[in-house]
Amino acid sequence: MRLRWPSWGWRPGFGEVTLAIDDGPSDATPELLALLEGGGHRAVLFTLGCNVAGREAILVDAVRRGFALGNHSFDHPHFSSITIAQARSEIVRTEASIEAIYTEARVERPGKWFRFPYLDTGKTQSGAFQALLGELGFERPFVVGKRLVVFDSARRDWPTSLNTLDWALPDETDFRATMRLAQPDDVIEFHDKLPSIARYAAALVEELAARSLRAVVPGRG
Repeated sequence: MRLRWPSWGWRPGFGEVTLAIDDGPSDATPELLALLEGGGHRAVLFTLGCNVAGREAILVDAVRRGFALGNHSFDHPHFSSITIAQARSEIVRTEASIEAIYTEARVERPGKWFRFPYLDTGKTQSGAFQALLGELGFERPFVVGKRLVVFDSARRDWPTSLNTLDWALPDETDFRATMRLAQPDDVIEFHDKLPSIARYAAALVEELAARSLRAVVPGRG
């Protein structure tokens, strides 16, 4: 029997990227996951702890279907405006939620991964925050750092190498133009928000296919 692939989906042998989906979960998460899965993609959902209560089942289902969870803090603060103690609380509280999801799903967690809200690494406190991430066991898979500049190579948090700016609600033509810059090994930033998903999720999948790119969870392929 010959395997037929959707005309807009991923095909074997294409390049790989990482999708970092920030700020979820939301009530629109299932729609986003269905679109990604339909295109042959999996993403890392960088979760806000404050959004988990009442949506645990969405995340349990996500990890069972091959998506992964990362930590995006609890309340989405600017880390340059908070103390080390506050940062620890932000991270640890969300970790408790993530660990509970993986325990309930009975799925092995692929790694402890973190992204700073607003990509704010702490400015003058950045070294202390990197040390905190190390103390708490966070890491950054090698593939996620491939497109980092040399002086950022020791960072434990996850960067963005292609920012779709979906949060700013650009015209769809501008969103698609940004997606056409995607290259293998990019970390592509997108947001789990209803306006972004409604406007751009289908375009995201279509443009990945047009660029012959497949989104994968690092280490899983």
